[in-house]
Amino acid sequence: MSVVPIVENNIAHVAKEKDSIIELHSITKKYSQATAVDNISLNIKEGEFLSLLGPSGCGKTTTLRMIGGFELPNQGSIKIDGKEAGNLPPNQRPVNTVFQNYALFPHLSIYNNIAFGLKQKKISKAQIASDTTEMIEIMGLQQHMEKYPRQLSGGQQQRVALARALVNKPRVLLLDEPLGALDLKLRKKMQFELKKLHEQFEITFIYVTHDQEEALIMSDRIAVMNQGRIEQIDTPQQIYNNPKTLFVADFIGETNVIDVDLLESQNRENLLKEFSQVKNSDKKLVIRPEHLKITQSRFQPNRITFEAKLKKVHFVGSKRVVECVSGSQEIVVNLSDEEQMDHLGESICLSARKDLVKIL
Repeated sequence: MSVVPIVENNIAHVAKEKDSIIELHSITKKYSQATAVDNISLNIKEGEFLSLLGPSGCGKTTTLRMIGGFELPNQGSIKIDGKEAGNLPPNQRPVNTVFQNYALFPHLSIYNNIAFGLKQKKISKAQIASDTTEMIEIMGLQQHMEKYPRQLSGGQQQRVALARALVNKPRVLLLDEPLGALDLKLRKKMQFELKKLHEQFEITFIYVTHDQEEALIMSDRIAVMNQGRIEQIDTPQQIYNNPKTLFVADFIGETNVIDVDLLESQNRENLLKEFSQVKNSDKKLVIRPEHLKITQSRFQPNRITFEAKLKKVHFVGSKRVVECVSGSQEIVVNLSDEEQMDHLGESICLSARKDLVKIL
């Protein structure tokens, strides 16, 4: 069961449990005058798949590198398995890292790439052969074990990088945008393969990505980062359906962010019954495109409705993406392909259930 987070003063605190394997407390990392990671705290449970999600420069890779020992924090503490690890080098931490560029050894065969870490441990040759062969079979690389990295496709190289990391049986696997170099179709396939590997090996995965869909598909929990801070950490369902900040709402998936005039005398119920759109309001109405419907009636129980004009209709396979204009603001609606449109330029009513509308 996922831990319920409390976000306060830009620090994400997760209720500590006995099975937390990674504990970050008040971690800060600065480069000259720039702050890459700004006072974050985070507990990661043993065996969970946690994604660090955010735009470029938000601090997610720096956070991962500090867990792996490739960067040292300026302040704060890092514990792995309950032991202080903030100053330990990477080879003394029970973690392995898979990088975006795979970092395979070009002069070694696939077999020897995978066996490399085991050989460094100076275990028996028989054990090395057994563990390496088993991992090659799990990854479906039997036909490629004598080849070299340059002879493999991007997807195959990625499997080799994963095999090399997993064969060492780390407590934690760190993955720094490992699917970034793959084409869209292969990337989607590898998302499900990674999730399958996570379930099979039952170790902790910490995954860095800027791809929202990737994080939603694979993660047990997602930590959304922005400007070095954690804005929200929660399950994919809660992140998508109940964003806590405007940044999270706007960054995750498609979102309509509508300026509204929220008077202090109005409560939420009154606002949702009737609201006026105003530019530069300090409150925003957040509605997902799939939660909006085109309706005939202006007033409906338990729904908000407002007028708009049809601007454009885009056919996108199983759905239609409808661009509308309400006042000075553009609004996007996702409808099924079967739903009929009125003529462009005509006035329509847009409607959404109250419980699916957020005010941020």
